[in-house]
Amino acid sequence: MAHVLLDRAKVVATSMSGNTSNYALTNSPPTGFVDFTGVGDGNTTYYTAADDAGNWEVGIGTFASSGEVLTRTDANVIKSTNSNNRVSWPSSSTPTVFITQPSDKAVYFDASSASSTSILNTG
Repeated sequence: MAHVLLDRAKVVATSMSGNTSNYALTNSPPTGFVDFTGVGDGNTTYYTAADDAGNWEVGIGTFASSGEVLTRTDANVIKSTNSNNRVSWPSSSTPTVFITQPSDKAVYFDASSASSTSILNTG
């Protein structure tokens, strides 16, 4: 299993309710975006899921190409509006799910090209 990041991967999850462990993805990205299939079956990726009501979570999910499913667990939620656990989505919620690089997981080069760990505000 590899950990994969993709640029501009963004889709909507089908109707969610509660804190189920899987996001069933629509595989229909908006114009200018790609779906999650580039992650590859059984690989992990960082993701953010957010809805219009202000609920959100950032975590590590495992992608399954069969059914276009992203699995999430409380242990792999990095930050969320639910005390850093899986969000319990309101009935019939359709959160937008996209691949992201969490700032507290980033390694970057500063202005002098020295490698640094993240000191970004992860508020």
